[in-house]
Amino acid sequence: MVGRGTRLHPEKSDLLVIDVADNSRTHTLAGLHALFDLSPALDLRGSNALVMADRLRTIAERYPWVDVQKIKTPQDLELVAERIDLFRFEPPGEVQPYTCLSWCATPGGGYRLDLPEREHVVIQQNLLDAWEVRFHSPQRRGAAVSVGTAGNLPDAIATAEAFVEKERAAALRILDLSARWRHQPPSDAQRGLLRGKGIPIPKGLTRGQASWMIGLLSAHGRA
Repeated sequence: MVGRGTRLHPEKSDLLVIDVADNSRTHTLAGLHALFDLSPALDLRGSNALVMADRLRTIAERYPWVDVQKIKTPQDLELVAERIDLFRFEPPGEVQPYTCLSWCATPGGGYRLDLPEREHVVIQQNLLDAWEVRFHSPQRRGAAVSVGTAGNLPDAIATAEAFVEKERAAALRILDLSARWRHQPPSDAQRGLLRGKGIPIPKGLTRGQASWMIGLLSAHGRA
C-alpha cells in the first residue's frame, strides 16, 4: 500500500504512513538516498538527487581514487570537480581543434586565455547565443574591454587570438602549447602558489602543467 501511496498525482501533496506493526524499527524506510544509492551522510540541500547521483557515479567511474563517500554537500562535489579539472593539462575538447594556445574552461561556461601581468581574454556566450570576446587587465581597474562578437566558437577563438597577436604578440611564445619551457620543472613561485592553495604537487609535474593549474585556479577566482 505504501507503493500505491507514493505514486504522484496532481491533487496529492502528502502521504501519511502509519506503521502499526512497528516494522520501521527493524527496517530502515527507503528515502531518496536509498533510491539513488547515495550516502546517508550526504546533505542534498535542495539539489536534484538524480543529478547528484549521476555526477557522483561519473566521478567514481572515471576517477576511482576519489572517495565519493567523503562528499557531504553539493558544494563538496563542486570542489572535487574543480580539483579534478586541475589535472587536465590540455584545452577543453571542444576548443582543441581550433587553437594551439593554452585555453582553459571557466565556471560560467566560457573559456579563458591567461596572459602575462595578470591580464586575460575571455570568450563567453550571451543571452542571444552569440560569443562575446573581452579583454581584462588590472591596469583598467577590472573594466573589461570588448574585443568583438562571433556567431560561433571557432570564430570567437580566432577573434580573441587575433587580438592577442596584435596587442600582446610577445605573450604568444608563453601561450603556445609546444613551447619548450613547458617541459621544464615548476618554478619556486609556481610551487609556492599551489602549496598555498592546498593543491598537491604530483611527482614529475612540469612548468607547463603547473601553469595550467594556476590558470584554472585563476579562472575559478581562487588564485
